[in-house]
Amino acid sequence: MTEDVALDTAIAKAAPDWDQGDIVDAVYFAATDDSGPAVLVTPACDIEHGKVDLWTFVRLYPDTEIAAAVVAAETAGWQRDTPLSRKQQEQVARKVTELIGQKYPRYHWVPVAIGAATTHVADFSCITCLPAAEVKEKATRVGRLTSSWREQLPARYVAFMGRVGTLDFMETDLAPHVARLAAAAIKSNGGHV
Repeated sequence: MTEDVALDTAIAKAAPDWDQGDIVDAVYFAATDDSGPAVLVTPACDIEHGKVDLWTFVRLYPDTEIAAAVVAAETAGWQRDTPLSRKQQEQVARKVTELIGQKYPRYHWVPVAIGAATTHVADFSCITCLPAAEVKEKATRVGRLTSSWREQLPARYVAFMGRVGTLDFMETDLAPHVARLAAAAIKSNGGHV
């Protein structure tokens, strides 16, 4: 039997002025052709000084949906009509721990309660940009991320979106460099190879 653990919430009451980290209850995302809660990730200084006409939002999903998606590949071949083995349960727990521990670059878990869902995950692959004037006029804010969630989420979003596509090296390609660097490190520390 598991107990629900009380979390410090990452959501505070929305202030009168719009700011980075504001959470809106329903934002339309053309890529998925649906609406849902989202968090404003446009830089605070751009919002405050009216530097941009479009504001960027990242979609928030109930964490149960994302957790199911994260473990789907792992559990695809498992029989559905039998209880999970201890090893299978540990595999699922490891994946969920990685999700909550921010180990997936695409996702950012936040303890934000919206509606019936007590916690959410920001999916950085699901974004939209909306005219600031339209957002101010029509959107309903349900809250604002608290510090340090307010700083973490946009920083991770920028890191995810700003990633430069570099080649993935094969282990065999790296082996000579690993050997060279290991030998150099050993030699620098007075050892012999």
